[in-house]
Order: sequence, then structure tokens, then C-alpha cells
Amino acid sequence: MIELIGIVLLILFVLSILNQFSFPFFRSFIARYDHFMVLPKWTFFAPHPGCTDYRLLYRDYDDQEQPSEWREIPLVRKRAWLDALWNPDKRLSKGIFDLAQSLILIRQTHESLAVTMTSTPYVALAHYVNSLPYAKSTHYRQFMIAQSHGMFPKTAPEILMCSGVHCVR
Repeated sequence: MIELIGIVLLILFVLSILNQFSFPFFRSFIARYDHFMVLPKWTFFAPHPGCTDYRLLYRDYDDQEQPSEWREIPLVRKRAWLDALWNPDKRLSKGIFDLAQSLILIRQTHESLAVTMTSTPYVALAHYVNSLPYAKSTHYRQFMIAQSHGMFPKTAPEILMCSGVHCVR
């Protein structure tokens, strides 16, 4: 049994290393078989560092099915000096960023809306957005992922994906 676990971990390790490079044959393999996004992909440094910010917005629908204005969920707050030592809020913003990034990758590689809506990142983001406080008149909620460039962008955010409308009760 221990040997089997070792073999599985070794295979995952090798596949994770291969996933860091953009081999065309491997990208198609990943798109076909890694539906749960098990293999990590890091882009901390060149040649393709991350240079955009994802924004998570949501809107509510009342009992008349009228949508509210889009509201942004603030993922970044003003930093304090203590944040260099202790910053538990960073885990939430990093988690949401990673979920958004994974969801956009799924959306780009799979045309099927069913694959997107049943993926772990979609379900996790929908659950997070639906767990936020809402008014008594709210019956449904929808979220959107937008992308902007830099902390103070000069252009409007680009809409990358809108979710379906979900019941909050």
C-alpha cells in the first residue's frame, strides 16, 4: 500500500513539473484529463508573471427578479506595518484570486458551461458570494469576475465571466 502511494505521489510530482512548461502536447493532455485542476501552475516570475488583478463583483435579485447594481467585494485593503508579520486577510484574497484564475482557465479550455458550473472553483466562489450578508428581499445572487491592470487602472475592468443566477435561500 505504501509503495502505491509513493508511486502516485511520484507521478503527481513529475506531472506537476511538466505542467510548469508550455508544451503543446501536455496542455491538451491537461485540458482533457485534469478537470479538477489537481496539477499546480505557478507564474511568479518570467517569462509570464502575473500582471493583472481579478475583481469579484456580485448583484442581488429581489422578489420581483429586478437586479441591483454590481457591488465589488474588496479583496485588497490598506496595508498596516503589522501586516508584514501577521496578515490573515491575505489568505482570503489569495484564495479568491486563485479560484478566479482557475475558473477563467477552465472557461478558456472547456466550451461546455456544465463543466464550468460544476468545477470546484465555480462552486467555491458561488458558495463564498452566497454566504455574504443579504437583505430580506434578496432571493437570488449572481457574481462576475473582471480583470484590471494595476492598483489604479486607467481603463475600465474587462469582464471575463458572469455566473448563473443562484438562489440564496
